[in-house]
Amino acid sequence: MAKRSLEQLKSRITTSVRNEPRKAMALSVLGILMLGLWGRAVFRSSPSPAGASSVGVAGPRGGLGANAGSGNSGQRGSTPALQEWLASSIPPLGRNLFAAKFDFFPSDGAARRVSQVSGDGFWDQVGKSLALRADQVDQRRAYVRSIQRKAAELKLQSTMIGTGQPKALVNGKLLGEGSVVAEFRLVKIEAQRIIVE
Repeated sequence: MAKRSLEQLKSRITTSVRNEPRKAMALSVLGILMLGLWGRAVFRSSPSPAGASSVGVAGPRGGLGANAGSGNSGQRGSTPALQEWLASSIPPLGRNLFAAKFDFFPSDGAARRVSQVSGDGFWDQVGKSLALRADQVDQRRAYVRSIQRKAAELKLQSTMIGTGQPKALVNGKLLGEGSVVAEFRLVKIEAQRIIVE
């Protein structure tokens, strides 16, 4: 049973290698690399020191380095520019990072009091364009609502479809296709409805 499963595994591996040789090559290179790293880690006689070293500095800024408590004065490996920077005083911040501009956040629920910028820069033009687009969208919505209100006032009372031209009785007027009623042109008359534009 174990021999049979081993043979099946062997046949699966050989068919995979034949079907995808690039993947098999990459997998074998990675396997050899992994075995080499494992061998290097196992057969190393003694651990070597790390390549990087740290220098502890205790300066007027109050920060203590990694080796500050071990008797290292912080002078080894430091440049004069670093020592000068450590000796200098900390400059005060030019702005308050936590100050809030209350013009942008009104507390009384009033509209935003943002000053209108009247420049010709790129972002000013983008802002104007977006404001113009929003106004156009609002105007379009208002226009569509007014058309829908006017169309709702149209009352289809009857339709007559025969061998001749179809007729419709709309708001008490007998109309044919192409006629105008209440600012709408009658495009098509069907059995139960009319289509206007």
